[in-house]
Amino acid sequence: MAIICLSHTEETTFRDVAGEEEKHALIQYKWWNYHYSNIDSHHNDSVVPCEWEEIVCNELGSITQIWRPSIPPQQPRLVDLNFTAFPNLERLGLYGMGLVGSIPTQIETLRNLTHLYFFDNNLTGTIPTQIGSLGSLIHLNLSYNKLTGESQAFLPHLLINFSPLELMDLSGNKDLVKPFFQLWVL
Repeated sequence: MAIICLSHTEETTFRDVAGEEEKHALIQYKWWNYHYSNIDSHHNDSVVPCEWEEIVCNELGSITQIWRPSIPPQQPRLVDLNFTAFPNLERLGLYGMGLVGSIPTQIETLRNLTHLYFFDNNLTGTIPTQIGSLGSLIHLNLSYNKLTGESQAFLPHLLINFSPLELMDLSGNKDLVKPFFQLWVL
């Protein structure tokens, strides 16, 4: 067992680096900076994503919740969002935005994710088995997209990881081979 102690200065530095990485990822994605159309993430220290209405942060200033922007971009793609920049993300709600493309496999880096809402979009492809590695997942809603393939592929991974899954909705994906249930409540 290793014990790591951080001094106040080291904790602040760690928090600042993590916060900068999260801020840079959001600014690069260009979904939430509609109020800051001319910002340059490397030269504007006054931009604080934790103050944006669709972003929620913890007491250390790390992003824990990301909700759909009030002004969704045209043809947004999940693959453009750097999921690895959000180590403390617990809730991700990008629904009804017209998201296109597939669900990236790097979604597995969101180890603290409890709620994932990608419903009512235009997502295509298969549900990556990496979703099954999200051991904290409680709600999963991928309904009303254009997902295909076998949804059973990621289910064993959720069960192996003892996910506390309470709700799963895959309905409205006409080319998705669904499990024997549409909405699963334990």
